[in-house]
Amino acid sequence: MQRPWRRYCIALSLRLHIPINDLLNRLDAADIAEYIAYDLTQSEEWQAKWERQQQLEASRNMTPEQFKAAFMEGLGAAHG
Repeated sequence: MQRPWRRYCIALSLRLHIPINDLLNRLDAADIAEYIAYDLTQSEEWQAKWERQQQLEASRNMTPEQFKAAFMEGLGAAHG
């Protein structure tokens, strides 16, 4: 489909219960971009990616013993 920005603005105006012209008069491109960014963070795919990133960051601060324990726990969860 073409014009994803226009489609998003129409959907946003419906969600906010205001006419599209009012939406475009009240919000600038940065405001709409914030809505888009927020909506993207609400998807399951994004949240799963965020969780993996958090686990990676946490693993960088682990001692080798903590890392091995977490790894073994993950293996047990995968097979349990």
